[in-house]
This record gives sequence, C-alpha cells and structure tokens, in this order.
Amino acid sequence: MTPEVLRKAKTPFFSTRAGNHVGLGLTGCSQMVATLNGRLFIDSKPGAGTVVKVRIPIGA
Repeated sequence: MTPEVLRKAKTPFFSTRAGNHVGLGLTGCSQMVATLNGRLFIDSKPGAGTVVKVRIPIGA
C-alpha cells in the first residue's frame, strides 16, 4: 500500500477496488481488536506486500 492508502486503510467504506466492495474488512477487524483492548498494526511496502499484526492482551 502507498502511504496515502495506508492512512485510510481502517476508514469505513474506503476501498481501492472497483465494484461491489464495501471497504469494511479492516475497519471491522480494527474495531473488534479495539473492543478487546488490543492493537492492529499494518506494515506495507508498495510492490513488496503487506503484513497485518493483531495483538490482544490475555487477561490474568
């Protein structure tokens, strides 16, 4: 992803695809992780790929 796309990646209804895509995938993941007091990290380099990491704390 370009830096501009990466900034918008978790924005509801943002999509780089044409057609019937609603752009809620990363938004939903991000909100679910936030509800669980976790964090979602996205590392992307154009032409090389994207890695999404989810960290969720385990309760004691």
